[in-house]
Amino acid sequence: METERQPRLLYKIVEAAQVTGYSRSFIYQAINKGELRVIRKGKTVRVGADDLTNWINEHGTE
Repeated sequence: METERQPRLLYKIVEAAQVTGYSRSFIYQAINKGELRVIRKGKTVRVGADDLTNWINEHGTE
């Protein structure tokens, strides 16, 4: 039986780095500059898939 896979909504920082091809430090720099939004719950930090896509589209031409 085949099940449909739900799209990812949130990424860990290391996962965001993997899917974008950027380094973890580059992702953290973008977060610290306020360019990339994150979701924090306790000590957990996640990047929303839509926020990651928007960040790439906005900063991809620089």
